Amino acid sequence: MAKALDLILQALNATIQPNEPMDYVDDGLLDARHHFLSLLDGRLESYPDTQDIIDRYQERPDVWEGVIVEAINQLKLTEDKELLEAARRVIRFSDMPGEADNLG
Repeated sequence: MAKALDLILQALNATIQPNEPMDYVDDGLLDARHHFLSLLDGRLESYPDTQDIIDRYQERPDVWEGVIVEAINQLKLTEDKELLEAARRVIRFSDMPGEADNLG
């Protein structure tokens, strides 16, 4: 389960840098990221006080990681095959180190 949690958090952290020329950004990353965030947002709707939790986490992961990890664990999102596959796609298209297939 730790691997699945790491996968979800890595996908959340796979962002496009502010000064990154869009010519160098793979369109697949944008689509994969949008799909992943839509799924995650939908799953978190039932968790109390999660309004904007994804945005808050992405702005300040050091402050909000505990909250999002608790939500992921409470909702058993580490067992959500569709969400994990969407997270793997984000990692595959990103430049993050590591292999997405080895996570979750």
